[in-house]
Amino acid sequence: MASRSAKFLSGIIVCAATVRVHDKNLAEMPYIATSEEYRGQRMAHNLVNHIETVLRRLQVEKLVIPAVEELVGMWIKNFGFSHVADEQSKQELTRYNTVTFCTSVVRLQKNLARIPDLNLGHSVQAPIEIP
Repeated sequence: MASRSAKFLSGIIVCAATVRVHDKNLAEMPYIATSEEYRGQRMAHNLVNHIETVLRRLQVEKLVIPAVEELVGMWIKNFGFSHVADEQSKQELTRYNTVTFCTSVVRLQKNLARIPDLNLGHSVQAPIEIP
């Protein structure tokens, strides 16, 4: 299942992302962008928080992103991602048809299963029904 998410301000798209949910184990967000004039205003942060909320409600355990080396620190510090470092996690990713980039891109991951939902103020543990 793939979807596009966007954040609007006065009817203008200021931030957009593509999210691919592979199964309950893994979702990926291969693209996210913010309009230049809205950068530094937490637009991407708000959009990522909403995406994570939806993924938690779907009981997706892990979100994976590709990050250019210059922005790895930002994703780790500001968004709570970590390196996909261990071989088991790397092998797990090869089972999925994830978007692949050049070698200068670093794979980062975020465990969604036990992280508090920032939009609700508590962990989302209860299953939800999807029509």
